[in-house]
Amino acid sequence: MKTVGLSSVFLVMFVACGGDATDGSNDPALCENFSPCGGDPVGSWSLASFCIGDADVDGFEECPGATFNIDASQSGSVELSSDSGYQRNVFSNTRGNLSVPGSCLVGITDCGSLERADESLSCSGDPAASCTCTGEESDVDMATGTWAVSGNTLALTDEDGTESLEFCVEGNTLTLRDDEGAVTRLTR
Repeated sequence: MKTVGLSSVFLVMFVACGGDATDGSNDPALCENFSPCGGDPVGSWSLASFCIGDADVDGFEECPGATFNIDASQSGSVELSSDSGYQRNVFSNTRGNLSVPGSCLVGITDCGSLERADESLSCSGDPAASCTCTGEESDVDMATGTWAVSGNTLALTDEDGTESLEFCVEGNTLTLRDDEGAVTRLTR
């Protein structure tokens, strides 16, 4: 299960995102129905849909009544060339809303104390009743590097290191799952 810091409404995940100015849609069924099968990932890929996976919020996983909602949109492209090079251009916008009942806020005297200066998070309410925090973050992820396949695993290596993704190519569809359970479906 993915864990998200209280002030982190942006979930860091590899998402190879849609082209042609089309936003990919968040499809929770993708996370439930993905099976890696390998294949040949060479091609120019655009986002068709994605799922974020399960998300918990650090410190509130065991809090009955705490809710965390995420609304995300993404666009961009991924090129996996036959010479094992790749280029990724990903644009993401994520909005989150956290609501925590007062029973889980023992010792908190001001909902604003849940905010962190380094994030775009705003919290309000009366901690005796509940605190509601909202935030939004945008991200641009542009990278070039190399790729390699081993069985059902696609490894992407760039200046930040190597990310291993389970994958399946079926016809003109490439589906990827990261180590946190987020799934991305791309089309040629």
